[in-house]
Amino acid sequence: MREKFREFYFDKDDNKIWEESTIVLDTNVLLNLYRYTKETSDQIIGLLHKYRNNLWMPHQVALEYHYNRKSVIIEQNGSYKKVCSAFKDVPNKVRDLLNKDLSNYKKRHKDDVENFIEVIKSVTDEQIKHLNEKNVTEYDLTKEDFIKLKITELYNKKVGEAYPEDEMKKLEKEADERLKKEIPPGYKDYNKKTGNKFYDGVVIQNRYGDLILWKQLLDFAKKENTSIIFLTDEQKEDWWYDIKSEIIGPKIELLNEFTSTTKKEFHMFSSLGFVERHKGDVNPKTVSEVREVSKDYQTAKKYEKKNRDELNGEYEKFPSRRLKIKPEYKTDSFKPDFLDSNTLMLFCSWFYDNSSMFIRDNYKFTKFFEILENEFDQSTANKIMKFLYSENLVKEDKEKDVMVIKMDQLKTRVYMTIVDYTLLD
Repeated sequence: MREKFREFYFDKDDNKIWEESTIVLDTNVLLNLYRYTKETSDQIIGLLHKYRNNLWMPHQVALEYHYNRKSVIIEQNGSYKKVCSAFKDVPNKVRDLLNKDLSNYKKRHKDDVENFIEVIKSVTDEQIKHLNEKNVTEYDLTKEDFIKLKITELYNKKVGEAYPEDEMKKLEKEADERLKKEIPPGYKDYNKKTGNKFYDGVVIQNRYGDLILWKQLLDFAKKENTSIIFLTDEQKEDWWYDIKSEIIGPKIELLNEFTSTTKKEFHMFSSLGFVERHKGDVNPKTVSEVREVSKDYQTAKKYEKKNRDELNGEYEKFPSRRLKIKPEYKTDSFKPDFLDSNTLMLFCSWFYDNSSMFIRDNYKFTKFFEILENEFDQSTANKIMKFLYSENLVKEDKEKDVMVIKMDQLKTRVYMTIVDYTLLD
């Protein structure tokens, strides 16, 4: 029986697999390195260095890493501003809460409440000062990306080749057949992801990304006669087999295809599973932080799925949801041109989530710029505002003698961009 059903007898707890297998990281594992503190990132990279002779990276992973790296850096760079802004709001929120709960005694205890607020304000001011000092001393990865440098060093001459155009076309035909039948991996993205990447003269459609990665894994394992350990922070059902929301292991179809194609073993672990199995090589804080980031990552993916479900289907089904689209403003989606695709994606996702802030159509230009500056940084805010100029979304309000944003049109363009490019995927 074991000979006919080998994939059901793989032992993921056998320590030998870490010595004898090739270790492959998914793009999300590499990008999550930017979401940890520097100490944790250093520890995980150090752990990878321990297995440097076992590492290999599929071309698809390397491509997606380089395409998405900057957007994650920009996303994380705004974290200090967001935390400081949240801290700054605490005293006023506490005051409002107390005034509401103590409405019958507000006049008598006004001084008591204000004294208490002053204590809270003193604490929050101190914390804000500490965070600002910490922000100055931390690395600015937009200027010097130490993570990229270390990854580049680790994977020197260990990155696979891309498929040439003729092979990619064959793969696309095969992909259409298997993904329609929900043969893993990649069928969850098949009807959701749109757009493509044009690289080295080859068009790479985003919806085939997972299957391209899988095929490159199979090709490498067969050629090198090696088992594979695949580290991924994805939990999609077209990669993992789960029962009642509890992950049991990789999809049986994946294990079977890998074994029948390569005659070797295939194992999957998350970043958390990886560091937990190497507790002796990292400190407890690292394990705890990876667990928290993993939890936040999965929560964000669920939230994105909810948004995608809302967006899925006909454009006409959602004319007055969230973005309050006006029919007369139906226009094309934004295209990465004046603004690079990473910044465009970041801006559209942020604007979609915060569109309720912008009720008025002709929104004051200077006010919008100030919001962007607080949310991102001055350089990114400048790029976005210049982009809005180039898209004819800024006009002069002659009556008030100010420049304003055509907010209703902007909402429509953002919505169409998300629908076309599935930016929340």
